[in-house]
Amino acid sequence: MNKVLKIFPIILLLTLVSCNSGPVLDIDRAEIDEYVQSCLDPERIYDITQGARYSRDDETYQVNGYAHYDTLVLHSIQEASESSSITRNIFYKEDLPVYVEEYITEFGEDESNYTERKVYLNGRDVIEAEERSSVLDIELEVFKAVEISADEYDFDCPVNALLQEGDFEMKYGEFLILGPESYLILENSESKYGVALYITQGDELLDNLYARPLDYQGKTLYFDYEFREMNGIERMIYHGAEIIEED
Repeated sequence: MNKVLKIFPIILLLTLVSCNSGPVLDIDRAEIDEYVQSCLDPERIYDITQGARYSRDDETYQVNGYAHYDTLVLHSIQEASESSSITRNIFYKEDLPVYVEEYITEFGEDESNYTERKVYLNGRDVIEAEERSSVLDIELEVFKAVEISADEYDFDCPVNALLQEGDFEMKYGEFLILGPESYLILENSESKYGVALYITQGDELLDNLYARPLDYQGKTLYFDYEFREMNGIERMIYHGAEIIEED
């Protein structure tokens, strides 16, 4: 899959329809499989947004968005914690979710369990679902049909993560200084998600935050960033931010 890194068109995210209501597609499993394969064509070029990496306790959550000719095609989600690792790919057709594939590893003291899951939807409801699982390093069993509800998936979550809204609306927290390294800490007190932005260069906003922190406590910041490997560690680099005033 060829990739072109580009700012994700906000309008695409705003047009998504919740699975709990709204239109459905007249589509079956075979048509969904054919559609997904076309999306994976290596000749297809995508505009890609690499979402921020959010942390909560020992968990991390990150979404990458893929668009083709201004049409949302895929959210690729990475969730990780001390106990599990989940990759969840959600494919969209006409802005509605039609296919979810999940790869789940659950870490145990003696062995780890691995599960693959395929979920087919008509944009609102699950029409078919199947999964297979095994202990790691042991051959996977064949896929078996399972009962899964669309309500088990929060399709708004990846949208909000890319837009920095909802559970991912970040407010000013503090500066964290570790020796020569400085980080801007932003957080959401309700969802407990937060980000740590590595500071390589100051700006006027950072100066104001540092000089008058009480004036900015609870203020929402929309932040820009890039990922860069430094000394073998991938850091989320601060690239400016703006204060979002409440209406």
